[in-house]
Amino acid sequence: MPITVKPIAAIVARYTAGTNGGQPAYVTNSQAASQKQADAAVAAIPLWQQGVAAVTKERMTARLQAAAQNGNYASGVKNKGAQRYTPGVQAGLPKFTNGITAVVNVISGITLPPRGPVGSNLQRVNMINEQLHAAKLGGNL
Repeated sequence: MPITVKPIAAIVARYTAGTNGGQPAYVTNSQAASQKQADAAVAAIPLWQQGVAAVTKERMTARLQAAAQNGNYASGVKNKGAQRYTPGVQAGLPKFTNGITAVVNVISGITLPPRGPVGSNLQRVNMINEQLHAAKLGGNL
């Protein structure tokens, strides 16, 4: 049985509707996330170091902590991001519509096997993952 997906028009309408009144929530949530983002970035340093050995933990930690303390992220959201939020979503609408259409087309063409007991359904997820990955490698996403 093919995967049932919403029509593209409904997906795009939901995406666009999210901007109505979303600007205050964007500002509030972004400001609240500023310190969490900095803490998460500091916590991720060991993984980052494995990939980029040239930068030391101490240097990166100091930069991230300084950025969080001087409020650059929150200030940028308040002074630039808030005004750009809704126009940015609108400007990105054609790209979003094009991208989500390609994804939905791939997903809607997949026929999944029946669900199994809890914990045994990864094959269903893998089928979707493989199809989306193949579409990406094929230049279709």
